[in-house]
Amino acid sequence: MLDFPDDGQIRFRKIRDAGSVLNATLTFIRRNARELVTSYLALVAPVALASGLALALWFRQFGDVMSDPDALLRGDVQMFGWSYAGVVVFSLVGSALAQAAAAGYVRLYREGQAGTITAGRLWEEARGLMLPYLGLPIVFGVVLTVAAVIGVIPCLGFIAWLAFAVWLIPYYGVTIAARAIDEDSLGGAWARTRDLVKGSWGFAAGSILLTFLIVFVVSFGLMIVLSATMGVAMAGSMANDPAQAMGWMGAIYAPIQVLSYALYAVVFVAFFFVHGRLAEELDGTSLHDDLDVLAEAGFDVPIPSASAPLRSTPPTLDDRPDAPSDPDDSTPPGSGGFRGGGFGA
Repeated sequence: MLDFPDDGQIRFRKIRDAGSVLNATLTFIRRNARELVTSYLALVAPVALASGLALALWFRQFGDVMSDPDALLRGDVQMFGWSYAGVVVFSLVGSALAQAAAAGYVRLYREGQAGTITAGRLWEEARGLMLPYLGLPIVFGVVLTVAAVIGVIPCLGFIAWLAFAVWLIPYYGVTIAARAIDEDSLGGAWARTRDLVKGSWGFAAGSILLTFLIVFVVSFGLMIVLSATMGVAMAGSMANDPAQAMGWMGAIYAPIQVLSYALYAVVFVAFFFVHGRLAEELDGTSLHDDLDVLAEAGFDVPIPSASAPLRSTPPTLDDRPDAPSDPDDSTPPGSGGFRGGGFGA
């Protein structure tokens, strides 16, 4: 297992509840906003724009079908041609690159390099994660597709499939983080994730879903505003031309794709705070580190075995706040609101 440092001002390996994970994530984004946004978007924005433009072209073809339903039968319009292939390819590559860029930034931050991270440095860190992060959603997608076979049973099958999909969410998020921080293979990351999530599924799922819900609401709200503005501006010229209307609807998604990738970086960073809480709970690294420091200083202290289970008695020696002058993330677990929330804490 990789021995990755945690030398940034905001610690990732720390006992937190779901609300504190959200607080820590937003604090992390806010304090590193300029460096994170410039380096992250420099990598992600071109692919996001390409994905949005491919989607715009596909929407335009859909509008052609609406204008002339027989065009599809005549072969004049191909709904699943190159534009659709572009949507699929750029979406997969964009998702993998977004996750790799966020993971790369967290890795550099934990190495104490905040303030010196450039787009080129971030790319060097992220490119090694591109392939596993490209394969991971495909694997999970195949698993969900196979699980959808139970949908042949009306109602109950769909409910069971939805429950299975929700159950997988923390495993997906923690695997993303474990692959970047703990292991150098997806198989090892999955095995590590099973150990981390066992007994703490409620916390992991609650933290990720809470962060995702907030990001989704913001992203969906902005999309509605942009769509409504474009609809009002183009209402007259598009009223009798479905192809043009669908083309403009697709064009709206180009900037929205960039915005969505930027917002979902918040969720990707939250994966690492969830992973950090679980790793601290399971491994008790800070407890061992503090005892090592005391031993090196000449104090006679017992050093516990590295294999000793610590989940039932979480370490409490690491109380260093994330921000001495900013109490965003220093409240104790279970205090309510975004500073609490429970979720298996």
